[in-house]
Amino acid sequence: MRLKIIVLLVSVLLSSYVFAQTDSDQIKVAKLHLEKEQATEAQSILNEIIKSDPANAEAVYLLHNVELMLGNINEAQKVLNKAIDIDKKNMDYRERNDKIRDLVNLLKDGQREFDGSSFDDAKRIYNQALTEFPNISEVNYRLGIIALYQDDYKSSADYFDKATALAPNVEKYSKAKNNLVGKYYKNGVDALKLGDSQNAKKNFTICTSIDAKFVPAYLQLGILQVKSGDLDGAINYLKIGVKEAPDNELAQYNLGNFYKKARQYDNAKVHLEKAVKLNPNYDKAYSTLGSVYLGLKNYDKAISSFEKALKLNDKSAATWDGYGALLMQQKKYTKAIDALTKAVELSPKNYNAFYRIASCNNKLAKYNEAIVAAKQSTRYQPRFGAAWYEMGIAYGMLNKKTDAISAFNRARGDRRWKKSADYQIGLLRDGKPVQP
Repeated sequence: MRLKIIVLLVSVLLSSYVFAQTDSDQIKVAKLHLEKEQATEAQSILNEIIKSDPANAEAVYLLHNVELMLGNINEAQKVLNKAIDIDKKNMDYRERNDKIRDLVNLLKDGQREFDGSSFDDAKRIYNQALTEFPNISEVNYRLGIIALYQDDYKSSADYFDKATALAPNVEKYSKAKNNLVGKYYKNGVDALKLGDSQNAKKNFTICTSIDAKFVPAYLQLGILQVKSGDLDGAINYLKIGVKEAPDNELAQYNLGNFYKKARQYDNAKVHLEKAVKLNPNYDKAYSTLGSVYLGLKNYDKAISSFEKALKLNDKSAATWDGYGALLMQQKKYTKAIDALTKAVELSPKNYNAFYRIASCNNKLAKYNEAIVAAKQSTRYQPRFGAAWYEMGIAYGMLNKKTDAISAFNRARGDRRWKKSADYQIGLLRDGKPVQP
């Protein structure tokens, strides 16, 4: 019995010793977190210590540093005053309180200068505050705002990054950099509306330098390259976007779509398949993937992709158009017309779909219907040789030689159809029928 009592007493003493050591050790850990500017981690530890021992002055004092780091200046003052109340003889705490009072006054002065648009004076005051308190998120945030107003995007981004690193859970800090990118992206879009490609490119490039993962800017840069006739350059921009943001389905889709435009179907397939893997509900990517499989003559996968796209969104004209093109390749002309008709119902000026309807009707010997569809196509795109060619075929099959030659002559204006149109015109002038 006596042995049990001794063991119990030893256990109590040891546990008391461990508990006493725990607070001290935990404070050391909290200090290390603060040195590494890990405010939230330090906050969690200090709150637990204070919960179990509200009179732990050192823990309370350290907590005021956490509040400063998180940008809660007023709260930091309150917490520091609690530490002073607990340890009234600690002159370091009182001296620190005086410095924070000076900080509050500096912030008020800086805000007053900022409100008066005296940005240089505000910046000087905030930098003065940073010399004494370099790890306050709020001061870094305010300097970032000033840099934003002064169009110094590099400094602005650096200050916002610092504020976010110090207080990652504070929404206004985490959103600040997005707002910065948004400013230059809007500048780029506005420049595009004015036809200023050079300024647009400058602003979109700034977006990517601020945030290398900002995918929309790479797309705009790619589009600008396409407009200048440099499809390879466009692809290179989008490849950078994918490299920076490989898990972004939009980045993968854009690169795949541009490879498709370049008829590099194997490369397109790789990135579009990644896009739908990242987002199984990405109907536009399934639709584009269907067109790529069509280009690769993999009709089974093309059908599967288009059907998935339509299941997700049956209001996409582009998907119905692509599905109709696939059905044409399979010589399922009636079904193709049904799909293409849905495409033009959703997009009445879709000249490509009207052309395909004309072509299908010619295959089905429905020449009058083919003429109607071809006229609709040329109405919306007068220089589209393919539609004029189908119109010429339809007129020729109806023995309307003059109308057929007129249509073929219009087709000749499109160099892609000149040779075929000349051949049909030659047949008609020799008194021979057209050859569909």
